[in-house]
Amino acid sequence: MNSKKYLIVFLLSVLGDFVASCYSYLIAHEWVLSQMFVGFTLPFINFLSIKYFIDSKDTKERLKITCCAASGMAIGSTVMLLLLKDLVN
Repeated sequence: MNSKKYLIVFLLSVLGDFVASCYSYLIAHEWVLSQMFVGFTLPFINFLSIKYFIDSKDTKERLKITCCAASGMAIGSTVMLLLLKDLVN
């Protein structure tokens, strides 16, 4: 699992940011029960992706992990916005 840590961080960041975007959408539309379940799962997704950041001691390694997470979050937000655009139209 350590050999694929960048891929895991990237995919978890995509998923985590997508779920966070869904959470904001659910708040705006007052879907309380769905919001509760999504809000409950979000910290666990983030915990799994931050594990590698905490375990690494080298600043260069942490910067690589941060770049993977930032790229994943950009894609997660974009996917959610595209999904909402298609749902609205």
